[in-house]
Amino acid sequence: MNNKIDLPTVEIVLLCMESLVKNRKKCSFGELIKECFKLYPSVFALTDVPKWPDTLKLDRALRGLREKGYISGSPVTYYTITNLGYRVLDSLKYKVYGNTIGQEIRSTRSPDLLLLQKIKKSEDFNRYLNGKTDFRPNNMRIREVIKFTLETPSQIIITFLTHLRKTAEKKKFDDLIDYIQKYEKFLSIRKL
Repeated sequence: MNNKIDLPTVEIVLLCMESLVKNRKKCSFGELIKECFKLYPSVFALTDVPKWPDTLKLDRALRGLREKGYISGSPVTYYTITNLGYRVLDSLKYKVYGNTIGQEIRSTRSPDLLLLQKIKKSEDFNRYLNGKTDFRPNNMRIREVIKFTLETPSQIIITFLTHLRKTAEKKKFDDLIDYIQKYEKFLSIRKL
């Protein structure tokens, strides 16, 4: 990777996290410090001792990524990239690497359609189909289905669900549209 890259630190950290995942390493705070400093030493070096990494730079970036809903986890456990984080990574790779690598990275099937199919197969969606009038949305169940943690703000989930609903509308998946709208409304009310 090019360490002279002109990107915000949070985006660089997201790229480094993906690098760890690709190399099948657990994304712990220590591994992430090592990877960030190895790939981008000028960005993550201490100002007065440039041969050592500055963990505060990484910590600030991780907090920013968590607040945006791109990652989940903590320094005590491991970090993981959320579905929303992978979406951002796709556009980021296109910005960094350009057209040729961006085309290689993209999958042949839409991640949105794959997730909508996964929702259709979920136990929660089956509950919805079996009792539409009695169905009550559940915060934990929807987070489990779309792979968001409890620390992900509701607004991030609502935005993601709105995006999924628009995809479902394009494909005319009427039951999914109604199901997703129930969760959008439920999470909007809970946020107040």
